[in-house]
Amino acid sequence: KTQTTMKPCLSILVVIVLFFSFIVCQTNSFWQFSDIHLDVFYDESASPAHYCRPLALNVSTCSINTNIPAFQNPYGQFGCDTPSLLWNSSLTKMREIQPNPDFVIISGDMAGHCLPNITDIFNTIKKIIDDISDTFPNKNVYVSLGNNDLAYHNELPIGSSKWLTSLDLLFKNTFSYWGEDISSTFLKGGYYSTLIPQQNIRLVTLNTLYYWNKWEPNPSVIQYENRQRNIEYQNTKIIDDPAGQFEWLNNILTSARSNNEKVYLLSHVPPSSSRFFDANFESRYLVKFMEIIMDFQDVISSQFFGHIHRDEMSVMYEDFLSKKKPYGFQLCDSSVTPRDIVNPSFRILEYNTDTSSQDYSSVTNYQQYYYNLSLAYEKKDISAPNWNLEYDFQQTYNTSPLNTANLDQLVTNFKTNNTLLNSFVNYYSAGCPQGISGEFYHPSDAYVCLTQNFFDETIGYCAAKSSSSL
Repeated sequence: KTQTTMKPCLSILVVIVLFFSFIVCQTNSFWQFSDIHLDVFYDESASPAHYCRPLALNVSTCSINTNIPAFQNPYGQFGCDTPSLLWNSSLTKMREIQPNPDFVIISGDMAGHCLPNITDIFNTIKKIIDDISDTFPNKNVYVSLGNNDLAYHNELPIGSSKWLTSLDLLFKNTFSYWGEDISSTFLKGGYYSTLIPQQNIRLVTLNTLYYWNKWEPNPSVIQYENRQRNIEYQNTKIIDDPAGQFEWLNNILTSARSNNEKVYLLSHVPPSSSRFFDANFESRYLVKFMEIIMDFQDVISSQFFGHIHRDEMSVMYEDFLSKKKPYGFQLCDSSVTPRDIVNPSFRILEYNTDTSSQDYSSVTNYQQYYYNLSLAYEKKDISAPNWNLEYDFQQTYNTSPLNTANLDQLVTNFKTNNTLLNSFVNYYSAGCPQGISGEFYHPSDAYVCLTQNFFDETIGYCAAKSSSSL
């Protein structure tokens, strides 16, 4: 009789264990693309000296790296943008790895560099969002504009424009979440906010192009010298808060706090005034941006950026000279395009969806996948890309979740733990060897500098670290 009673009890116990095992193992995840730079004009028979485009196309406005040897690879070459075959291959691999993500984010620069005309830029953006929507049907795709996603490179007027109106219509016809509330701010300056379905997480997509030191609000009127806006224009009242984005951001974050929402910030150009790759904010905007991040550090869970084509993490400090009192962090995803001597890559991020957890909304881990184009060069291999796991963040750095305190400890450990530091340096360019094709790389301690310095007051220190290898 005792044995008879035990059997159903054991069965119930097994069901309970399996149920809770499912809950523990269930992973919520989302994909991130950055700097796709799709080039539908890519010609494998053309060399990087002509931007891998047919000779009939004018490439005079393209930035050409003449040190890169020709490599007639249909899946891409260093110094050139993403071929359609490479782009299609990346989508196929992503669908194979995780066909059912919660959503997809794009941190800007969908269009290739120096495309021939505005129509080509628009059609490229449309193709990318159509391709992603086809790959991940019924999943929200959240888009941030990059400087190459504009009608004219780096040029975006303050307020409404024909270009923003065209993109708004495209996104409204493609994305089910794109309503009039989003259009109202997107049309004003390319920024918007929306709740992620089934989560109490608000995605806030910013247009940080307004804060970049290469932004050109009205190039036909404003004169430039050394990429700096003239003093008269900088001192006008309207430039204090381009398109009213700072005021809007403050209001959105205040509302999120009142509603107990967590916030993901998504944008293209990351905040800094001391980067290697000239991706810097104007100092007046950097100070204001950092103040807002500090004021709402209890609300902002993660910040996602792109633009620099490198895999980078940085921690923000209230006392930025002594590196004390960290209050936020940012993650920059590496690029799909191999243009800047990096192996093509993308990432999938896991995040905490347990609303009872103090780590709710925190990114718990991510995996970076890459196509080893540098090895293809070495072996003269022009076969289809073999996308491999480059690294798992938690396994590599023994860090989870990715919050301010943990990342502060990690980047601090870079100074004393060469194993961790060497991993960071190697992954910085998606495993691309240092020095390939004459590309200049910085000493290891200069990379550490990148993870903790944002302001002009510390740029001298970073510059000294960088120049020590010259």
